[in-house]
Amino acid sequence: MFEELWVSVQDGAIPLERCPVSTKIPGQLTRFFATNYGEENLAKMTTSTTSFGEAPEVIRLVKDELTAVVREILGEEVNFNELLCIGNYPNMAMNWHKDREKGVGPVVASFSYGGTATMSFSMDRQHLVGRGRTNGAYLYDTIFPGCLGKRKRSLRKKRDEGRITEEEYKESFRALVDKIKMPSTKNPILQFPLPGAATVMIQVDKSLNQWFEYTVEHNGIARLVTTCRSIEHDEH
Repeated sequence: MFEELWVSVQDGAIPLERCPVSTKIPGQLTRFFATNYGEENLAKMTTSTTSFGEAPEVIRLVKDELTAVVREILGEEVNFNELLCIGNYPNMAMNWHKDREKGVGPVVASFSYGGTATMSFSMDRQHLVGRGRTNGAYLYDTIFPGCLGKRKRSLRKKRDEGRITEEEYKESFRALVDKIKMPSTKNPILQFPLPGAATVMIQVDKSLNQWFEYTVEHNGIARLVTTCRSIEHDEH
């Protein structure tokens, strides 16, 4: 499959395009395939879209193969309706990010071909602290172990047991969070290798992209990644 994908990329059958993340970030080389032509990948980068009906045969082969692998490993059926193809080449990198779309199914599966890479996960800093980064809202119900998590859970337990009122809980929560300094750097809590040669990675549970951000560092050798997802577009 890697050879077929590689040939399709080189001859333009899979036209990878650099889709800007912002005016300062050039973005990854990507091509997005979906059941419904014209649906955009709703992450930070906007990708060009091709319908599965117009996609090269190898794209449908990859989707079918990943579906079969998930069925064998998880023992359940999935109906992938999106496939994102990314090309990694020398001097390219993926920034820390998380997939922010709503409606994404609980299973995401990827093939990693070619060069080796390392994938790292770090907790989203706003959840680590307990306060939103953009609007500054306090995240009362997103208490996660670590970084004063014990004290936050203790406060919530007192509220749930009726020992303090809802307003007292929120006041104490805000006072606790205001003392926490937002970390300036990421602290990976999980790292694992992606050896290439069609390495399979399966992510299970929607909470992964709610709580954590991730990045992938590759070793500079050409690498292709194909990621399949299920998404309900009418939930956006």
